[in-house]
Amino acid sequence: MMKRMIIILGSAFLLIVMLCVFLLVREKREEDMFVSSGGILNVCGKNITDKNVTIHYKPNSSYAELPLTEVLKNMEFDVKWLDDNTSHITLKDEMYILKLNPVSLTQAESDYEILLYAAPVGGRSFCKVVDRELILDDVTIMYVMSYMGIDVFVDINHNESIVYVDLREVK
Repeated sequence: MMKRMIIILGSAFLLIVMLCVFLLVREKREEDMFVSSGGILNVCGKNITDKNVTIHYKPNSSYAELPLTEVLKNMEFDVKWLDDNTSHITLKDEMYILKLNPVSLTQAESDYEILLYAAPVGGRSFCKVVDRELILDDVTIMYVMSYMGIDVFVDINHNESIVYVDLREVK
């Protein structure tokens, strides 16, 4: 009788432990899943109403999909499309060539290609082409702009579903 009681209690304990592990694993998976929603793009204080952005977020992490040429146009870059695949992007005396297929961004005078979709260590990178627009994640946008000599920051406001892209103040 005692042996049977120990087996029943041991089985019950094992079942409870397995249930706890299952719940912890499920909770961890839910934390790892991004929730996506549409948002508004705001560049240098101006809402860009004709271009929506996608915001992906989960506890302690988020990123946004941003249209590169739209951001550049609203930061005073001149963007001229030569055809459906190629555009010239100019700021002051610097010109860059953006190609959508295959995706590349090069400095016109040096043919130096800016790496558009290399994730930082431990990070992620997002790159896709939609309707003659290159969509990049917020970290890659900051990297590209930095290479072009423009220091920007991106702030994702989940509560208002707005992604702010603005010049970083130099102190």
